[in-house]
Amino acid sequence: MSEGGENNLNEISKQNIIAEFVNVASDEAYAVKVNNAWKKKFIKDNMKSMKEYSKVDNRSYNISQKYLEEFPEIINASTFEYIHAKCIISHMKDEYIFAELMIFNGLIIKSILDLSNDLSINTVESIKLFFDPQDKFFVG
Repeated sequence: MSEGGENNLNEISKQNIIAEFVNVASDEAYAVKVNNAWKKKFIKDNMKSMKEYSKVDNRSYNISQKYLEEFPEIINASTFEYIHAKCIISHMKDEYIFAELMIFNGLIIKSILDLSNDLSINTVESIKLFFDPQDKFFVG
């Protein structure tokens, strides 16, 4: 992970994003619901075929699994679903954007571990924005 990646993370409100991640990952049902909703939207808007989606989904699954193995302190089903969903969302046919956002996701996880004693932000509204299809940073 490069210095530049860490700087970019700071520029987009690191604390809020970390809090969003923690809140979403703590609610397994919500994380699964978000993943399923994005799966439908992703196919409809971008892939146009289940076969193409499956290819991206499998790749995202493998990357998600790799992150969870690297950070065993936060392994649980909802965290996995969340990372998996974000991997899928961020792929969007552009390998450079995909790679950059995968690094970004890794930095979020690392930051959660670093700041886990320092999180008290209520971010219910922010979470909705975090998954908003109009959010160009995450949707391409």
